[in-house]
This record gives sequence, C-alpha cells and structure tokens, in this order.
Amino acid sequence: MKKAKKYFLYARKSSESEDRQMASINDQITALKKFATDEGLEILDILSEARSAKAPGREVFNEMIIRIEKGEADGILCWKLNRLARNPIDGGKVSWHIQQSIISHISTPGRSYYPTDNVLMMAVELGMANQFIKELSEDVKRGLSQKAEKGWRPGHALPGYLSTPDKEKGFKIIEKDPIAFPIIQGYFRRLLDEEVTIAQLFKESQEKGVLINPKTRKPLSRSTLYKIFTLPFYAGKFEYPEGSGNWHIGKHEKMITWREYEKLQGIFSEKPPTSQVKVDNLPYKKLFACGECDMGITGHNKTKKQKNGNVHEYKFYVCTKKSKSYKCSQGSVHESDIEDKVEKMLGDIWIPPEFTQWAVERAKEKLEEKGDLQESEKDAMRKQIIKIDNQISKLIDMRSDGELTKEAFSKKQSEMEIKKAKIEKSLTSLEQEPTTYIEELEEHLDFAEFAKKRFKDGDTPTKRSVIKDLGWNRYILDKKVVIEPKKQLYAIQQSCKVMDEHNVRLEPVFSLNKRTFDKIHAKNPMLLRE
Repeated sequence: MKKAKKYFLYARKSSESEDRQMASINDQITALKKFATDEGLEILDILSEARSAKAPGREVFNEMIIRIEKGEADGILCWKLNRLARNPIDGGKVSWHIQQSIISHISTPGRSYYPTDNVLMMAVELGMANQFIKELSEDVKRGLSQKAEKGWRPGHALPGYLSTPDKEKGFKIIEKDPIAFPIIQGYFRRLLDEEVTIAQLFKESQEKGVLINPKTRKPLSRSTLYKIFTLPFYAGKFEYPEGSGNWHIGKHEKMITWREYEKLQGIFSEKPPTSQVKVDNLPYKKLFACGECDMGITGHNKTKKQKNGNVHEYKFYVCTKKSKSYKCSQGSVHESDIEDKVEKMLGDIWIPPEFTQWAVERAKEKLEEKGDLQESEKDAMRKQIIKIDNQISKLIDMRSDGELTKEAFSKKQSEMEIKKAKIEKSLTSLEQEPTTYIEELEEHLDFAEFAKKRFKDGDTPTKRSVIKDLGWNRYILDKKVVIEPKKQLYAIQQSCKVMDEHNVRLEPVFSLNKRTFDKIHAKNPMLLRE
C-alpha cells in the first residue's frame, strides 16, 4: 500500500489516570524516531502535548489536523491510535480524514492504517478508546461515592487535616494535622466565646505563618480561613457530591460539636438593630485594631450645641472593649488624627511621574541582566524534569515486568512525582518572575503617584480603599495611629527620603534624568532588588 510522503510525529501523554501505564512523551518520541528510520518514513515535524484526549480542544492536535488539511504532510506517526483520540469528535475527524485520503497513512509500531482499510476496524478501536474513558469516569465517580458512604470525604484534605500519604490513591483516609488541627480548633473556641473576629484571627495566622493550605501549600488566605468556620465538615458532617443533598457522617475527628457549629453560624448571621444599619458616615470603623487589647475599633458621632445656637459635630473612634478577659484602658481618637496620619504617610511616599518611568525602565534592565544569569539554572531544571520522567517510565516497565511490588512502585513513583512537582513549581516561578514583578512595581508606583489625591478628594469607599492598600497591622494605641506600610511602599518611602536628601524631589522635570536618578539611588537599591 502507498505510504505517505511526509509525517507528523505526534506524542501525547495525560497526567490523569487514563495514561498511568503509557510511556512518557520523551520515550514515545525516541522510539518513534527509531521506528521511522527503520521504516524509511520522513518526519516533517515533531508535535507533542501533555493533555487528556477525553474531550475535544487539544491545541497541538487541532494545529496538526489544520496543517494536514493544508497539505504540509499527509501521514501521522504515533505510539498507538488512542494517542490521537479518546472522544468521538476527534476520533470522527481522524476517521473521516483517512477515508477521504487527506491522511494517507497512520503508522504505529504495532499497526498501520490506510484509506483502503475496512473503516469498521478503525471505528472499533477509536470507540474502545472512548468507551474506556467513559467507564473510567464512571468507575472514579462510583469509587468516590463509596468512599463517602464509608464516612471519608473525597478530595484533597481541608486545612487542619491530612490525607494519609502511605495509602494508595483512592484508599486514603483523613487524619489530624498535628500542627494545624489544635490551632484551628482553638480558633473555633475563641470565636464561639466571641473573644476575637475572623479578621483578627487572619492577622494572627499570617504573623505566625503556621497555617498552610494543604492543597496549594501556601499560607491560608482570608477567604479560605473564613470558609473554614462555615463548613459543617469541621462538625463531623459533609455533603457529597456538593449540592446533591446527600449528607454523610464523617469518620474523621471533628473539631467542634454540631450544636457548637449551629451556634457559630448564628453568631455570623446576627444582624445589627435597624437603627445601626443606616450609613453613619464613619469611614474608618473596623479598619483598625486596638493596640492594647487587639479588639476592633468602632466609631461614634457626637453633636454639641452651644448656648449661642451654634452646633458642632464630632467624629471619634474608640476600642469596642469586647474582650471578656481584659479591661482595656484606651480612650478615643478624633477622626482628624487618623486623616492627618494617613495624609502624612501618603505625602512621604508621593513620587513624580518621571520617577515612575525611570523606575520601571531600570527594573526591566536589571531583570534582563538577572534573566541571563538564570537561564542556565532553568535549563538545569528542565533537564532534571526530563530525567525524572525517564525514571518514572523505567519504574513502569519494572512494575510491568514484575521486578517491583505494587507497594514499592507506588512509593517510588510518589517520591519522584513530588520531586518533579517541586522543580516544576520553581521553574514556573523563575519564568513568571519578570512579568509578575514589573506588574507589581507599576501597581505600587501608580498608587504612590495618585493615592494622595485620591484620599483627599475621594468618597468614603475610596478613602477606606486607600488605607487598606497603604498598609497592614493598622492599630491605635495611646491616641497614636499606626499603619505599617506594605513592603513595596516602604521601599518607595525610603527612595523618597534619598531624593529629599539630594533636594531633587520637587525640582522641575527637565532637571531630572536617568543618570541623576541612577546616581541618587545607588545608595538605596531597595526598590530595584539589586
């Protein structure tokens, strides 16, 4: 039969369970190149992607079909037919193109497919690939439902818990996280006693840095911490699937009782009296904590009438004094004191537009210099990833040949996958660092340039937003307002001090140039991470 003139070598491997026993992409390419040489097949291009084929939408596959339709090549070289499709849409496309001789030949190490072949055989193979995916999906759903019925919540472990790492996937149970469990349980107790707010707990968890999201391996976000206190899972119940109405009693150790859970939800849902719902034109309520007892700061309006008929209105802020275990001695602070502090900080970080332009250009130059040095580091990481892929592929072969027990194979594979994931994360971080840093720098420089005017002319929501963006660890102690500027804004603040020392900050624009700025900031490299 007539072979194609030119071939696309297509290699694919999914990270999902459908392809656990499939050779790695690199191994497929190596074997197919040798096969092409032995068979005398000309490879026009090598195409690969790490994507599941259970649904349409693979970019590389679609690109290959378009190029074949344009006549660039008329053959495909792949490991197995199921590498091309596991869904009826892509499978139908391949089948139709070979029937119409748009594809002259699909070659695999085990079999060839030609336009003159019985179309039923190809349809059966592609249908089997699709059916495999459907059955696999049903098996997974069935297995997860059975796990839920046994009392174990499917999915990743929630904060405060761990999935047993020594058990095979699908058979993991939920155990207490020895570090996070007692901390979160303590948070529940303090909320039930109404000693603290969730905002205060978030601040505390950020400062201590001990609560890590077990899924992302990053510190818990404010929204995640809030969600913890609304999930019935922590009281021993969970719904699976979510929204189905199927509730299960969990076998995991719960942190609070169901009655305590209901009480906590009642605390969260309590609404203030109608008289307190109206807008009270006190923009800085709940933005600060008390520096003595760490309770929240609330605000009050006070009106005084003089004998001559004049009326004076005052706005002041004071500790809520909600702590039951501590008697706070702090007095009130006038609203003008808060605004004076904020305006002073915004004045300290204000920068002219020409400084913004210089800083961004200089940062890009520095990142380019740094990028050249990092390229060898990134290449080393990519080689490590390829090496680990090869090691995993060899493990699969050893397991298939019976050289490794199931337990030994699972343990070694897990170790390698974890190692690979860490390297991939570091590589991604290095590759994204320039773009991310420039975006963050521009964002903070923009804030420094315009925040002073926004605060002065803005409405209540704008003023609150400026204060939140200005810094954290905001508190009031002994009538003094304290705001810790964010790290990037602190760097800008230090740069402004250097500019003040050289008496150039308020000079006309034409007197400031790149050389001047470089000279000034040589003593203060914080802003550019030098």
